[in-house]
Amino acid sequence: MPWGQIGEAIGLGFLGASLIIAIHTFISLRSSSFVVACSIGIGATVAGVLVINSDWGPYYPWALPALLSLGGERPEDWLTRLLFALLGGIVVAVIGAWEVTRRDTV
Repeated sequence: MPWGQIGEAIGLGFLGASLIIAIHTFISLRSSSFVVACSIGIGATVAGVLVINSDWGPYYPWALPALLSLGGERPEDWLTRLLFALLGGIVVAVIGAWEVTRRDTV
């Protein structure tokens, strides 16, 4: 078993999903209904299946984990995608945290 390759693919897929996790966490905290977060997630996942092979695939958050875990490209391609996912996840998480702290929780 190539445990190193399996671990690398799983790790890159998880790190690539950081932007999706931040977006869904923000939507879940912002909306009072879980239906909104579920419907956005399902719709974005379906759109990701359609977008993954297009020119917009490397910039679409729901396509990044698959593109990163599949590999097979130049190292600078997956590094750019990984940085986009990680930095985008950090930016969305900071904006989401700022937005949630401004809300009245009474």
